[in-house]
Amino acid sequence: ATPIAFSTWAKLFYQVYGENGAMGISFALYALFSDIIFDRTKAAPMIFLFGQRGSGKGTMANSLLCMFGVPQDPLMLGGASTVVGFMRKLGQFSNAITWLDEYKNDIGEKKIESLKNIWDRIGYERGVKDSSNRTQTTPVTSSAIISGQEMPNVEPALFSRTVLCEFRGSQHTQEAVNKFNRLRLMEENGITDITLTLLQYRPYVRERFQPYYNEIATVLRSAFASENVIERMIVNYSIFITMTRIIGEQLELPFTWQEVLQTSEK
Repeated sequence: ATPIAFSTWAKLFYQVYGENGAMGISFALYALFSDIIFDRTKAAPMIFLFGQRGSGKGTMANSLLCMFGVPQDPLMLGGASTVVGFMRKLGQFSNAITWLDEYKNDIGEKKIESLKNIWDRIGYERGVKDSSNRTQTTPVTSSAIISGQEMPNVEPALFSRTVLCEFRGSQHTQEAVNKFNRLRLMEENGITDITLTLLQYRPYVRERFQPYYNEIATVLRSAFASENVIERMIVNYSIFITMTRIIGEQLELPFTWQEVLQTSEK
């Protein structure tokens, strides 16, 4: 198969998903370098895809998972899935993406607490069955997409750990459908070429992240100085904007980091 250029894919992805697409790409750029970023910020923002069935949130999540090969099925937060199960999944791969679907506000306190812990990269703790009284923690090394038809607003501490993308189901023009089908075809065999291209910039991310992040976070803090914006949200958006700025200096993006800044402020 012909390798797919990052800029080709990103442009089509952005045309299909619009403003949500810009946030989705920013999230993916963060996820690929999340070890470096967590080391500096002690924060692991999640992206929350909110919307009714058929509004496009699932297809966008799948698109992002294609960066790691054939997309893995989402873990369902409702029903039988256990905290141990999804926390273990988040520790299976480094700098990858795990999709947690079917979020509802009544999934139970234990699951909500565990979702909150992902931001702090605190894994699942369990006692070791011997006489030493030790506990074992599963590390969290992947980044999480959460999606559902309910907004995570019953628990402000969870809401502030996510970046929200709202999907509204609308009538699609034939042109939009064609673009969507082209994107699907492009992603059919996975788009790991793109991931390998991006990973070449690890040294650059390591070098640039801190100065750019400090600058962008300062801009956001002063923009919202008079409003009651939780610091955690400033951190989340600053990370995404910073990554867009860093990669945008090396590869062609279909939007500027200033546009992501404006979307974030909105």
